[in-house]
Amino acid sequence: MKYLDNKKGLSDVIATVLIILLALAAVVIVWSFVSPSLRGTGSQINVQTKCLAMELKPTNCKITSSSEVNVTYQLAGGDKPNKIKFLFEGASGTTDMSSTELIGSDIPDSLETKTKANIAYTGTISKVSLVAVVLGDDGKEYNCNPSPVKIDCTA
Repeated sequence: MKYLDNKKGLSDVIATVLIILLALAAVVIVWSFVSPSLRGTGSQINVQTKCLAMELKPTNCKITSSSEVNVTYQLAGGDKPNKIKFLFEGASGTTDMSSTELIGSDIPDSLETKTKANIAYTGTISKVSLVAVVLGDDGKEYNCNPSPVKIDCTA
């Protein structure tokens, strides 16, 4: 039983095990801070990709009365959005999102042009742009940035 008398070799093993345990504890602590910021990043990237690939633009805007307008619009590229919203811009630069949302058959297929008549608005408008609404991987709806194309509304 001479090997029990050699305690120096045993303490090296214990020291090595403790170092490994400390390293594992450090990894767990770092991961607990990093993982929450990584969650959901994939769905955000997917939404951004859908929005960037989509080319939705107004092609005509006709003011029909003091509170209604007809807008012609086109999906020039990308996947169909879940919804389309109208963003009106006043002469002073103020913007107002219309309560009218296009869904279903009002959303054009690729390279198709459609017109939505009698869209209500308040105040005075000079321009219109479109906002696509896409569905994320998490099932939530996300507004894309307004279309870069703004067209003048004429009477």
